[in-house]
Amino acid sequence: QHTHTNPIMEATTTTDPSSYSNICDFITTHIDINWTVNFTTKTLKGKAVLQFKNITASPLSEITLDSKGLAISSVSRQDLDNQSVSFKLDTTKTSVTFGTPLIVSFNGSQIV
Repeated sequence: QHTHTNPIMEATTTTDPSSYSNICDFITTHIDINWTVNFTTKTLKGKAVLQFKNITASPLSEITLDSKGLAISSVSRQDLDNQSVSFKLDTTKTSVTFGTPLIVSFNGSQIV
């Protein structure tokens, strides 16, 4: 596989030079968003449920998503009775254009 690196923004992926996401490992099959909009504070508060399908030959122990300007309080897996999983915003790679990579680890469990 060829890896493309954008030296200006330091985003590296196999197919999308404008994303930190490991998009060659999974596809998003469904997104369910429930937000409350506060026009006074110009904020959104709520929940986003994403369903993924592993498209690799091996189980995935983590995924990386693109994020920008988010305050994330928790991440859980619905397929494991809403078990909390580890996540971190990789602030070492934050950019004005791409935001910050959100790395979700599955705490020993995997997406197969």
